[in-house]
Amino acid sequence: MQDENRLLVTSPRTERTPGPLHRCSLVQDEILCHPVEHVPIPKGRHRGVTVVRSQHGVLICIQVLARRPHSLSSELTGTCGLLGPDLRPQAQANFFDLENLLDPDACVDTGDCYSNKEDSKGEDANTARRRRALEKEEEEEEDEEEEEDEEEEEAGTEIAIILDGSGSIDPPDFQRAKDFISNMMRNFYEKCFECKFALVQYGGVIQTEFDLRDSQDVMASLAKVQNITQVGSVTKTASAMKHVLDNIFTSRHGSRRKASKVMVVLTDGGIFEDPLDLTTVINSPKMHGVERFAIGVGEEFKSARTERELNLIASDPDETHAFKVTNYMALDGLLSKLRYNIISMEGTVGDALHYQLAQIGFSAQILDERQVLLGAVGAFDWSGGALLYDTRSRRGRFLNQTAAAVDAEAAQYSYLGYAVAVLHKTCSLSYVAGAPRYKHHGAVFELQKEGTETSFLPVLEGEQVPAGESLHPF
Repeated sequence: MQDENRLLVTSPRTERTPGPLHRCSLVQDEILCHPVEHVPIPKGRHRGVTVVRSQHGVLICIQVLARRPHSLSSELTGTCGLLGPDLRPQAQANFFDLENLLDPDACVDTGDCYSNKEDSKGEDANTARRRRALEKEEEEEEDEEEEEDEEEEEAGTEIAIILDGSGSIDPPDFQRAKDFISNMMRNFYEKCFECKFALVQYGGVIQTEFDLRDSQDVMASLAKVQNITQVGSVTKTASAMKHVLDNIFTSRHGSRRKASKVMVVLTDGGIFEDPLDLTTVINSPKMHGVERFAIGVGEEFKSARTERELNLIASDPDETHAFKVTNYMALDGLLSKLRYNIISMEGTVGDALHYQLAQIGFSAQILDERQVLLGAVGAFDWSGGALLYDTRSRRGRFLNQTAAAVDAEAAQYSYLGYAVAVLHKTCSLSYVAGAPRYKHHGAVFELQKEGTETSFLPVLEGEQVPAGESLHPF
């Protein structure tokens, strides 16, 4: 972003360049860069930076991958900061709790004459007051941020799968168990960015098939699952669980101290010839904080003793942590339930995501001193949309396609909000947004009012090449 002989440059977050925005200038054929102070730097893993400029100032939005406290699921959305023309802070917003910031009754200008707000008087005093409040908030948060280390930001969720490979399982059923594990891992990877897996097989011996470090390579991990050879012999379930505590959930094997830890035990029957006592392992200090799920396969779990053992393996309540199926062919029927119970995401309806992966601020425009328009490509299962946000009231209106306006299947994965722009007409504003994957060839949408509904409707569709990847008013 250029201003005469000066540039605003974004940079990745590293130890050498912790700030996301730098001001660069050309001095005697040499480029000199200095970090812009007071830019809000959110906690979490940064996945992109968007910067736009207008006569009203500079808007910077940072895409953040983070996890809510006491949640196993990751969310990807934006934190935005509005800077004045002098690059001093004006306002900032974190959109991890977007639903509580929405005002469905907020007025949206789709054709009325555009005029300055009446409360623009006293702008300088209000701006100074907001600056002081923001600087005070930053000072109060500095101590907390210094105490937070990178481990907590990127802790994620660690899932140890414990696979029964005892001799009572027929080879075709063991293959079905491996297929189920592969499907579960794929299923989880789609909705949990920070999930790491480890796999332990047990029978006469207990062995780590791969640990948490290996799961960074998804395809290699899935291949390792299919290459597992059944060990056979007895059923040492308690010893296998202790093996996970001693050899998987440890720092030398890639475990993070503050990560959420999960065990998933898949077995075909009761414990047999195990030297360790299950109750002792369950009550060990290392097991504290580990959430356990148990899957029992076969007729043996009709007996009261084996069922009690399965419920002991699982955390409470049993209804959401212990599962029984009649045979290995029925395992895939547990996938959605298991995923929901392990990495259930707040604010979803069935498997549909609303704002958890919205990426608010993927694209952005400054409308005036207080309003901004932010693209949200990942909202509603990547059908996308845009957020019209007021930085003073800290309220917004989410704008997208309505079910009545367009075909629902065409809307999904269209990435509406990949680019946003504001057209200044003679006497009004027009909001437009690009959807480069709409019907697989892209479209440009304009915000229009039909009756009482205000939504984005397609006004230009791509024919042979994608449309809507970038929008540049002229």
